[in-house]
Amino acid sequence: FDPGLLERLCGSDPVSLFNEPTFEPVIEISDNNPKMAAAVKEAISRWPEFVSAYIEAASAEKERFIVKAEFREGRKSEYMWVTVQGISPTEVTGILMNDPHELLDVHRGATVSITMDRINDWIYPGPDSSHIGGFTLDVLADSSEE
Repeated sequence: FDPGLLERLCGSDPVSLFNEPTFEPVIEISDNNPKMAAAVKEAISRWPEFVSAYIEAASAEKERFIVKAEFREGRKSEYMWVTVQGISPTEVTGILMNDPHELLDVHRGATVSITMDRINDWIYPGPDSSHIGGFTLDVLADSSEE
C-alpha cells in the first residue's frame, strides 16, 4: 500500500480518499500476443533514438521522458512506468509512476534502477504537444476494447 495512505486516513478529511480511484486499471495481455511482441521489438530497436533525445533535451523537458519496464517479485511480474532521471549503458534510474497491484517491494514514488533487458517501451515529448514512442499503448488500447 501507499505509505501516504495512513497519513490521509488520520488527517482532517479521510473521506477525501474516495474522491479519486484507489487503483489504476490493469490491462492484462497474453505473453504470446504478436502485436505486443512487434511493439516491444520496435521500442527496443529504436532505444538509441530515446537516449539521444534525452541527452539533447533541456533540463525542464527531461522529466517528461518515461520508460515502461517489467518489475518482478518471485513469479509475479508487472509492467509499470518510470520517469527517467538518468541513463547509463546498462540501466535506467528513475521514479516509479505507478502503484503495483500485486508486488509488495516497490511503490509509486520510489527511486528504481532498471536493467535494459526489463525495458519494453518508452515515450518522450515530440513537436506540437505530440509524443514519440508509446509503441505498446495502441496494443493495450485495442486489448482493453476487446
